[in-house]
Parts: sequence; C-alpha cells; structure tokens
Amino acid sequence: MSEERYYLNNSDPDDVHDVFIKVEQSFGIRFTTEDMNDVNTLGDFYNVVHKKIALEHQDSCTTQQAFYKLRNCIINSTDIKRQNITPQTNLKDVFPENERLWLVSIIEKELNLKLKILEPKQSVSLAVFIGVIASLITFFFSWQYALSGLVIFSAVGFFARKFGKELKVKTLGQLAEKISREHYLKCRRNISTLNHKEIDKKIQELFQHELDLDVAILTPQASFN
Repeated sequence: MSEERYYLNNSDPDDVHDVFIKVEQSFGIRFTTEDMNDVNTLGDFYNVVHKKIALEHQDSCTTQQAFYKLRNCIINSTDIKRQNITPQTNLKDVFPENERLWLVSIIEKELNLKLKILEPKQSVSLAVFIGVIASLITFFFSWQYALSGLVIFSAVGFFARKFGKELKVKTLGQLAEKISREHYLKCRRNISTLNHKEIDKKIQELFQHELDLDVAILTPQASFN
C-alpha cells in the first residue's frame, strides 16, 4: 500500500489536476473546492463522482455502445461492410493514410467528440524536441538566434501535431475503450443514464493512461497526499 501512495504522491500535481478535468468532461460534472476538501484517496474521489452524478442507472456496457456508434459512423462514411467491422479491426484499414485526416474529422463530427488518435511521427517529434533544447542552449550565446529557433521549432511542432497521421491506438476495440473513458456520457445510447458499476473502472483507466501508472497501484486506498 505504501508503494501505491508513493506513486500517486509523485505524480505531477498539474497532471493530476488535468485528470480531474478529464473526469469532469467525460461525466458532465463540475467539482467545487468544497467537493475536493475531503478527498484524500482515490476511493474518496470515486465517492465524490458518484454523488455528483444524478442519472438513472442502466446495467449496460458503455464500451460496447461506443463500438456500435463507431461502427455506424464507419459504415456511413466508408465502403467497409458491417460484417467486416469488429473490435479487432485494424484502424489502418479503417483510416487509410491518404484519407486519414479527412476520415477522422468526419467521424469526430458525426460523434460530436474528439478522438485524439493522431500524432506526428516519432522522428519528427524528436527533431522538434532537440531543436527546442538547442535553441534554449543558444540563449547563452545569442538571444536573437535562440528566440528565432524557438519560434521556428514551436511552429514546426504545432503543424506536426495538427497534421500528424500516426495512429495512437491499433484496433477499433481499443478506440472504443478510449472514447468510452474520455467521453463517457456521449458514448451512452441514452445520455440520461449511466452504469454505476463502470464508473470506478473508467476513472481508474483515466488515471492509468493519463499519468502512465501501473493499474495495480490504483486501488481505492491510493493516496493523493
């Protein structure tokens, strides 16, 4: 248990705060300072979320519903047949590289949410990172060159992220899991319902993926303090 607390305590506070915001966005709630005053453990946080959500319980799988919504969007936007769309379907087959940006934007508009599945190639990201570091070092010699370098590499990084085509997830099933934790209510067939049995697991998954933590330490006893 001490190891669990150690890992949570050593997460960047800003990153933890970002997870709180993602939970708010996913479940359509807002936390107040009063809500968070007595939150010392992950279990306490689960309890706060349950209290904030005033929706009818429906015992149905949200990830499965997310998959069905994705499948319908793909059928409407591509030539892929229903029988060829399964959780194991490779996203490279759904989003061919030459049409990837366009198709992803179409699916996002139809679902009314951001998939956030595209990124630049690692080589491009590494080059931008090295360029920024080199520009910072250049400040010791010439602030003009350093500033120019930062502007250039920041611009390159911006456009690389905007037009990156590398997929962050491999299969349609993984994508369904991703959007069901990041956009829980929007993935529900009936957005006025939720499955209370899933809430803790979805929150746990957000902490796991956003903070890059081992799920084994994310027990209800894991401490924020």
